[in-house]
Amino acid sequence: MGMQTYHRVHAQLGKKERKQIAGMLNKGRESARVLRRASILRQLDQGETAVQVAGHV
Repeated sequence: MGMQTYHRVHAQLGKKERKQIAGMLNKGRESARVLRRASILRQLDQGETAVQVAGHV
């Protein structure tokens, strides 16, 4: 098996989307899957690469 390759991924969120994600992560009322995806989107929006985000998940 070889190493997994990652495609270049970039997410640019608006103020409203950032606020919505922050609220979701702070309240913790969503399912674990939704919270994980929200966290990934926030990390990508902050400029982290897919490899860095994968290391955190």
